[in-house]
Amino acid sequence: MKYYKKIRLANNTLCIIRNATITDAKGVLENTKIIREETDFLLSYPDEINFSVEEKEKFLEDKENSPCEIQICALVDDRIVGLAGISAVGSKDKVKHRAEFGISIEKAYYGDVDLTSLPNYEIGMLPNLKKYFYTSNNLNKIINKKLNLDFRVIATQDKFNTNYQGDLKSKSLYDMECASFAHTALFFNIPFSAIKVVSDNSNLSQYKNNNLIWKSKIYNIFLNLIGEL
Repeated sequence: MKYYKKIRLANNTLCIIRNATITDAKGVLENTKIIREETDFLLSYPDEINFSVEEKEKFLEDKENSPCEIQICALVDDRIVGLAGISAVGSKDKVKHRAEFGISIEKAYYGDVDLTSLPNYEIGMLPNLKKYFYTSNNLNKIINKKLNLDFRVIATQDKFNTNYQGDLKSKSLYDMECASFAHTALFFNIPFSAIKVVSDNSNLSQYKNNNLIWKSKIYNIFLNLIGEL
């Protein structure tokens, strides 16, 4: 699969999104390790990335030549700052319709948005977009039929707040990813909804104590939704 697109970021920087090729192997490995140093919310840690450049070259070559899989990289100033990929779950008839999707972006290129120095902008607004990303009413109805959840407003940011001011006071939840998923869904015109299991507040010990509880909650949520979705 082939893909190539040029976009302008919020700060007017040119970003090129294209297929990752074998010549990108070293940059892909470096970016993979950087991303894992920036967050604990990925499957592996930086020291568990043991691919050699040659192995990554073979991986990227296979993706580039695949009719149903793709590996994409985002470049700013000729440096890889983000990765995305779609991989087939398997080739058997029972699973060949399924795929796995992953996306990662360096924090330096995805932070809190403040364009209020420009006219008619509020905190959180991006150029040519409304302030809020909305979830799909149809998906929400399907989810709520099974789970009977409350609907809340989420503020996504890459920092902790201990003193909420202004617009942030009205938000029910805070996370580091939901708005980016909603933004991507809007860009590709894909219906989107999100379920949040709150594991903690600012108390680290509370997170550790609730670790098994929220994992069990997520497991049961998926079991309840599989039949409906």
